[in-house]
Amino acid sequence: MSASVVGVIAAFTTQQAIYAVVPLSVSAVLSLIARQQRSRQLDKIIQNEAKKAQDLASLAHQAEQRLSEVEQQGLNYQEEIEKLTQAVAQQNSAEAETFTQLVETLRADISRQTQKLAVVEGELNRISIALQTIQTGLGEQGQASLAAKDESDQVRLEVANLTAALAQSRAQIDTALANIRDDFNTLSSQTVAATDRQTDQIRKAQQRANDEKATVAERISQLELRLETSSELSELSIVIESLRTRIEAIALQLSNQTDDGLDSTETKTANTDVEPDFSHVVPQLPTDDNFDLDINLGIDFGTGYTKVCLRDLALEQAEVVTFTGLTDSALDLDETLMPTRLAILEDGTLLTGLTVTEWRACNRPIQQNIDYIKMRLAAIDLNKENSDEAQAEWRLEKIAELDDDETVKSLCAYYLSQVIARSQQWAIQNRPEIFANRTVRWSVNLGVPVEYCDSKALKTFEQVLAIAWLIKSSDIDTSALTISSLNRLTKHLEKWAQTEEQINQLDCTTTPEIVAAMWSFINSRQAQEGFYTFFDIGDGTLDGAAFIFNRTDGSRKVDCYIGKVEPLGVSAFVEKTADELQLAPESVRHFLSDPSNSPHSEQLQNSRTRNKIQSMVAEVVMDGNEKHQQIRQFSVEKDIGENLKVFIGGGGGNTEFFPDTIEATHSEFKQGNADIPPYKLRQIPTPQDLVVNGLDEKDFNRFAIAYGLCIPEGENPEIRLPSQFQTIESGAEISEHTPERYEDSRDLM
Repeated sequence: MSASVVGVIAAFTTQQAIYAVVPLSVSAVLSLIARQQRSRQLDKIIQNEAKKAQDLASLAHQAEQRLSEVEQQGLNYQEEIEKLTQAVAQQNSAEAETFTQLVETLRADISRQTQKLAVVEGELNRISIALQTIQTGLGEQGQASLAAKDESDQVRLEVANLTAALAQSRAQIDTALANIRDDFNTLSSQTVAATDRQTDQIRKAQQRANDEKATVAERISQLELRLETSSELSELSIVIESLRTRIEAIALQLSNQTDDGLDSTETKTANTDVEPDFSHVVPQLPTDDNFDLDINLGIDFGTGYTKVCLRDLALEQAEVVTFTGLTDSALDLDETLMPTRLAILEDGTLLTGLTVTEWRACNRPIQQNIDYIKMRLAAIDLNKENSDEAQAEWRLEKIAELDDDETVKSLCAYYLSQVIARSQQWAIQNRPEIFANRTVRWSVNLGVPVEYCDSKALKTFEQVLAIAWLIKSSDIDTSALTISSLNRLTKHLEKWAQTEEQINQLDCTTTPEIVAAMWSFINSRQAQEGFYTFFDIGDGTLDGAAFIFNRTDGSRKVDCYIGKVEPLGVSAFVEKTADELQLAPESVRHFLSDPSNSPHSEQLQNSRTRNKIQSMVAEVVMDGNEKHQQIRQFSVEKDIGENLKVFIGGGGGNTEFFPDTIEATHSEFKQGNADIPPYKLRQIPTPQDLVVNGLDEKDFNRFAIAYGLCIPEGENPEIRLPSQFQTIESGAEISEHTPERYEDSRDLM
């Protein structure tokens, strides 16, 4: 490195600076320049070798990719061979021996190719070792760089040889695979021909059975029309039952024939499976408003059970849909409650829409039960960020078939379509005097937890209800659906709905469940104005809400301050508490109905799960009271009164434990210190315009939400939801809420 030495000499006598420049020697400069040139050359050599190493690594990576592809092809054809082996096993012994020999030959070819691939893999390992050697040498000085160059040339030669070997191996593998394809196509042609023959026989047998079934069904309809007098009823009913038994026998025989045929053909080749074609399916929706009977179904889509009420809008008369024949004797509740459940049968078809009694009597072989489908549907939108925590909190069993959100939606739509169809059938069969010679417009109102109405989950519920209505309106055999065919059906209907204006003609709505329960109470003209809390104790969930009801200028209004839903219903409490205290679930259930006589009473009273129930109750009461004071600060005492009015609904309201636990929250959480008056619990009274059809009136609390849902929109009070109270300072600033109707037309059956 060149430099100059500058000296500064201070003359103390003269006080002047003297500067001198002394140049370095010429030889030192030249030596320094030579060293710099050699350094640059060495750097350049190292860079070139590094680039060559990178190119070589890329080439090796490509070779590895090709090797991976070849290995994958080998695996794919191995799978084809396994399928081929299964098909061959179904043939007669002579054919099986021939095909087995062919398979063994093919396996030998694959084995030879695999050995060649192993050789290739060994060569790649050698390349990898060479690359590591090159990369290590790049850090050394000039001599190491020259050595790396020689090594690179050697590796390049080896790669060239390896590429040639790979090309030769690839040609051999392609030839072997082509031979395998030819052999497989020949075998497939043989099995397809055999399958077509058996399929044609099955189709003919099914057609004969369908023709006979249609004839019998027509005869049943004719006989039922002749039931005009009570003297004929007994005789003709016996005939009808015998004909129905004959239909079931025909169906069973057809099922056995079909199963036998499919068992002998389904494993011959995967390419011969025929999936149902839904491209022709067009929902049969109404085209005009020419109807003279208006029936609204209120569906309480519960976590554990679904309940239905219907209402004749012209007569303003409602009744409970019991899914069983009308009788003057007392009706068992299990005949009316429909578990919110589906089952996958052993043949892959789906089963749903049965009552508790019908599920208990069902002897069909079940592969998988699917419960809590409502919570699975809600979890799609509510818990995407922490789905694992949601699974644990809601105790949702992980089921492989339900990993896909679209499958969950399809199953819920299928379930609701069966609920709607069975409700309509029940009404027509049990109220023939209402439907005779009349055109009916059906409508449906589905209950949704109020907490979901302020979330993305509401849109999902609305879409599922729309698809359920379209499935119900389509002329298809829903009993033959599997998960796969159901998914394709729903995709077809979704596509159809996006292109058809008729989707806007569906007459379906969703309404907050708590709001529907309020309607059940407020529909009574004796309902008093004031501040209320309501808790619906279902099988899976505990729903709570705080609201104020008032009449202004003759109109009824409800302001819902807060809505909460937690997995703390009857069955959920039993499961969680049994796990927490290591008790048998039966012991916990016994405790719910008779807490004082349970040997585990003290443990259960002090359980964490009971504390969670009271924490939720306290939150609803305290937050509702706080919001109420903000909105109506000058009339709080008048609205609440001496006692806090608490209404109880749901099946858990008939137990001793849940009402006692809710009432004890006031003292155990010391709410008196916050000026909250003591609770006064009440059951919702049975409305005068509701026919319970043999049910005990004490069970009305189970149907309170369904009853409220069957009341049409125009007869209900104005509702304002919790989200409308987040940014206001006075009640006058709240906009009115009307339950959304994403369809606004008619449907007739």
